[in-house]
Amino acid sequence: MREADIECRQCRRFRATMLSDHRRLVAPNLLERDFNTAQPNQVWIADILAVSMLKG
Repeated sequence: MREADIECRQCRRFRATMLSDHRRLVAPNLLERDFNTAQPNQVWIADILAVSMLKG
């Protein structure tokens, strides 16, 4: 390898992007994935992944 001037590539280290604390309480799943409603504005959903990433 030295004679041919070849180098190995180093693998990237594993980096944890989410810190999960399993001692925290988990919110109950009230919808059970049933998003159908009889009238508008009865069920609201949100993606909190971005909020948790900003905090960590």
